[in-house]
Amino acid sequence: MKDKIPFQNVLRYTFKSTFKSFRNYLFSIILPVFIILAIYLIKTSFGQSDYREKSGQIYNLLIIPFTFSLFAFSSTLVNWKESVLIKQSKIFSISKIKIYFSIFISIATLTLISLICSILALFTVDSFLEIKNFSMTFWNMAGFYIIKGKFTEYLNLIFAITLLIVFFTLYLFLIFNICYISSLKIKSIVLIQAINFIIIILFFALGDVVLDVNLVTNKYAQMIYNIFGYLTPTKSFQWLFISLFTNTTFAGYNLLETIVSPNLEVPYTFLTNKTWMILPVTLIFSTIWTLALFLLIQNSNKKGK
Repeated sequence: MKDKIPFQNVLRYTFKSTFKSFRNYLFSIILPVFIILAIYLIKTSFGQSDYREKSGQIYNLLIIPFTFSLFAFSSTLVNWKESVLIKQSKIFSISKIKIYFSIFISIATLTLISLICSILALFTVDSFLEIKNFSMTFWNMAGFYIIKGKFTEYLNLIFAITLLIVFFTLYLFLIFNICYISSLKIKSIVLIQAINFIIIILFFALGDVVLDVNLVTNKYAQMIYNIFGYLTPTKSFQWLFISLFTNTTFAGYNLLETIVSPNLEVPYTFLTNKTWMILPVTLIFSTIWTLALFLLIQNSNKKGK
């Protein structure tokens, strides 16, 4: 049966409901921008510490807006589940897949706005600091790939940017899956958002978002920290992004942009510290995390029928 309500109308309605909510602006834009600036200023000692040669510790801030989409996804999914349209989706002859796809697009757009606002805020703050760590780091990504100006180097850069876009989108889809599962199991939006706060704290603490990995100087302590980090999906995505931003695959010495001490274990290299392994291993881990959550949703939906 053909949908009575066109997808464009559903998408328009979802955009309207998403962008008219002040809570979405608060939790998806204002709060992540504040958190990014706070971490950046503390990490760089308010522009007194030089991080221009530790760019991996700056790039890892860019995952924050995507993680904070937990709140917007959760509130939107709960609101939709309580709406007449989704409860009577068979009567309206509109597939739930289209509804959820419209939600993903609208929150992805909100997250992109949050990312842009975060970058602009960092540039603005940098203008008042002595050492402009973010400004220098942000424009330096091309320098990790284009060294001799060869055509293949430009191709590698384009491929890296493409992978970044694909896997930032995949990370957002993983966040959507987490929110979908919580909205299936829990009806209270207050409880869901409280759980989201806990998830964010765990993801940031164990996913190399807040903590500078170089602060853990004991090798065995760092190994334990990494093991706990492997239990969160954020860490695999984070190191995937860092690997792409700093080109550790073709230039292993670029790992020094993230881990300064040679005595520390390099995550996702299975104790070998071979930097070329980071990209393929994190790519596999990230895909497995996302696929596992997606299959869990499919299994829950089948049981619910």
